Amino acid sequence: MFLANPSRVIALLVSGLVVACAEPPLNSEQILERYGSYGVELVEQDAARRVTSLYSLKNGRRVCRSYALVLFEPPDPSLDEADRAIRAGGSIGASFAGRGWQVHKANVEMGAIAVDSGSLAALMSIDVPAVLALHVYSLSVERDGLHLPYATIAEIHHPDYLSLSDLRRLYGRLPDAENATAERARVRAELREVLAD
Repeated sequence: MFLANPSRVIALLVSGLVVACAEPPLNSEQILERYGSYGVELVEQDAARRVTSLYSLKNGRRVCRSYALVLFEPPDPSLDEADRAIRAGGSIGASFAGRGWQVHKANVEMGAIAVDSGSLAALMSIDVPAVLALHVYSLSVERDGLHLPYATIAEIHHPDYLSLSDLRRLYGRLPDAENATAERARVRAELREVLAD
């Protein structure tokens, strides 16, 4: 089987047959592989949302590679252990994967966002104005036949990390979803609030 993108392959044993499906690597894996370091800085958090800087180190300094706005769903009790680790500042994907959950991303929007000043440019150490890739998706997890929603996530990517064409290569095209327009509007409103300086 030929895979068109640098994905990890998850093999599942189903009735004696091996079935392979491609899953793009988690941000933590991609950043660590590309830059040699990875960390999560909690920018702000409350019960409904969290804002983080997923960073690498460059000359001993943090450089934000993905700025993530997380809009939490009400958590299922099955997710309590991972949710506690996440709300304590842990990486979402790694917190779930480390506890045996498969992480799934359903695309809501892939686009661009203009940045002309403020703390995001400083976190990313970029010159402004800049147009950055934006990826909005619904994150759910699955284990032992249990599939649960966890959050809607909007990620703004450093231009050296992921471009819009990189996102399309990794995640494909957007599905036609009835609620995508409303969800995009909700996320864009939250982003405007978070990015206001």
